[in-house]
Amino acid sequence: MRTIFVGTLIGLIAITATASYSAAQTVPDPRIPNGYSQSPGVGGFGVVLVLADTSSGASRQSDDTVPPAAAKALADIQNLFAFRSYRLLDAQYTAGSSNTVVKLRGPDGKSYGLTMKTGQIMPGRVVISDFRLRELSQGARESQSGTATGPTSTAVTSDKARDGEIIMDTTFSMNIGETVVVGTSRLAGESALVVLLTARPRQ
Repeated sequence: MRTIFVGTLIGLIAITATASYSAAQTVPDPRIPNGYSQSPGVGGFGVVLVLADTSSGASRQSDDTVPPAAAKALADIQNLFAFRSYRLLDAQYTAGSSNTVVKLRGPDGKSYGLTMKTGQIMPGRVVISDFRLRELSQGARESQSGTATGPTSTAVTSDKARDGEIIMDTTFSMNIGETVVVGTSRLAGESALVVLLTARPRQ
């Protein structure tokens, strides 16, 4: 008897469930994934955090504040999830590439730390390694460092961004200029966090 495992790929995105994630390989180089070069074609990365609602009373739509590229990516996965509406929680842009540390504002006063490493696979395509989203501890939420580069987010030190429970952990690849749904993390009740990433081309 043969056992066949079938994985659904949507624009080469990675979907990670809340209590179940596979740890990414440790990358010796602190900035660039092992075996890859820097990403000269990437000007930076846009990160969007939205709150998805699965309640039956919610209409199937995105909040007007959700960026258009993110709204389109969410529409593309509509048939895979029971989410009926999306509300923007935070959006952050980080210039440059190779190593990214971002602090994002979540619901109910919570904050999340995102760390990831990037490298180029081939012209026009990058690998995102050790993409990890953590719910920050109280101490990390209260400690802020640097200057905000997004509408509501603040920069956070690398150590503080790693101070908390990992709720999303994955590695994937994407095209420069593409927006992908990286993963979801279920919250209490009928809602979930959804993280989207855009690799913006260098101008």
